[in-house]
Amino acid sequence: EFTEESDISEGTCNPGNNPEIDIKETDSILELLRRALQGADFDETKLKVISEELDKVLKEGKLVDWETREPLQAEMKNKTRIILRRSSFPEDARQQVIDNILFIGENGVEI
Repeated sequence: EFTEESDISEGTCNPGNNPEIDIKETDSILELLRRALQGADFDETKLKVISEELDKVLKEGKLVDWETREPLQAEMKNKTRIILRRSSFPEDARQQVIDNILFIGENGVEI
């Protein structure tokens, strides 16, 4: 579980050891993060930790009819915003991730 800020800053999680993490969806999130950075320098280990946390947010938010329930979508976006801010993800790249995170949740495919 990634509840501590130190998990992000130190990159102490390992997706290979967590059966709840969907590698395909995590890869899609990781690609979204990389595209949002537009080549800016950011620690790859931190990116992987962030993608795993965002994958968890999507999984927890996917309830019945979540695609049409605006409060659930807003909650997932807010959690995404918090994770990105806590992770020191560049402010100018955050909105692109927030705007596209639900697309990955809906399609589960690379963008």
